Amino acid sequence: MQQKGDLFLRKLFFSLLLILVYLVGRGVPVPWVIPAEHQDLFAMDLSSMIGDMLGKDPSGGSVLALGLGPYMSTMIFVQIASSLYSKNKSKKPPKKVIRRISISIAMVMAAIQGFVETAKMELRPDYYAGIPTSRILTVITLMAGVAVVIFLAETNTEKGLGGMSAFILVNVLTNARKSMALLVMQMLEDKDQGLLMLMGLLGVGILLIVQAIVFDYAEIRLKIYRIMIHNDLSDIGYLPIKLNPSGSMPVMFAMTFFLIPYYLLAGLQLLFPENRIIALIVDNFQMSEVPGVIFYIFVIIFLNFAFASVFIDPKELAKNFREGGDCLVGVQPGEPTEKAIKYHLRFCCGVSAATQCVLVGVPLLRGAITHSQSKLNSMPMTMMILSGITLSVVREAQVLMEFRDYKKFL
Repeated sequence: MQQKGDLFLRKLFFSLLLILVYLVGRGVPVPWVIPAEHQDLFAMDLSSMIGDMLGKDPSGGSVLALGLGPYMSTMIFVQIASSLYSKNKSKKPPKKVIRRISISIAMVMAAIQGFVETAKMELRPDYYAGIPTSRILTVITLMAGVAVVIFLAETNTEKGLGGMSAFILVNVLTNARKSMALLVMQMLEDKDQGLLMLMGLLGVGILLIVQAIVFDYAEIRLKIYRIMIHNDLSDIGYLPIKLNPSGSMPVMFAMTFFLIPYYLLAGLQLLFPENRIIALIVDNFQMSEVPGVIFYIFVIIFLNFAFASVFIDPKELAKNFREGGDCLVGVQPGEPTEKAIKYHLRFCCGVSAATQCVLVGVPLLRGAITHSQSKLNSMPMTMMILSGITLSVVREAQVLMEFRDYKKFL
């Protein structure tokens, strides 16, 4: 019986070990870089918000200063492109090919991001006399840090628990602990309104967690008539479609969509510092500005439908039903079945996107309109990401524990 529990424990301890390595790596400085002062914990700028989730070092002095950003941005585009390619072709690209392409693009992204970030860093003149050489070496060092993060994330996906989400969870918890501790202290200083505001904040947090759980487990069930099964089991067949098909992934990955255009624009600004149009676009391409928030909301909507199309293929499901002799109750096989699945899938995506836009987008938009720098505006986003990642890790742990219990029957 002890042997049955080893798989879950091995994965858990292996993930904890990788997380420890990751946290230690975040504290390893680049020797010739002078760390900048940490940004305000309550700032609403893009760099601060990306750092909260992706582990980007605001001081710029760490070997892992770029965090998970380049890798996550690459994963989005590669997954969506691979899904579109497989729909137009008979075969899906091999995983090894997709992995090589992802890593290659991620390193290019790391080079661009490192170039922009290095321009903001102050280097120690006593280490290297040639400043250009030092900056090139700094970019290479940051790229090596990204390679280490990719290795840790992929290793945890293969042998650990939670995959890349485990590191995102650590980043969110680490930064949330700091900002929330200061926020609570500030609230408690106001004896009249502080306690009331604290209770309200706690209530909103609980509601967001409940909402995430309800949407994660709620589903639409399309009843299936199994022609080839002539027993009681044929009466309970159904096709489940989650009310939130993509989970919290759109809210989480939408943040990384900022990285590619933002750093491309920032790089152009370094090359053309006198160009007012580029400077204006960069200044407005922030989560604290209305255009940036509107872009973020549109990306959330797009990713809800894009990720759902990656996870669920109505055409393939309709084909499998027809070949297996199954069909949806009241729907003809073939194209009508495909349309019915698409209709319900789009309905669930619409509900999910609308909910996320209201809960996450409205507070951010309010903060941008009122020019508020408080991280209270981003709290719903943080809570939704935190709840979604936690639920996915818990579900993976449940699968491993159930596999442990049923392993003797296999």
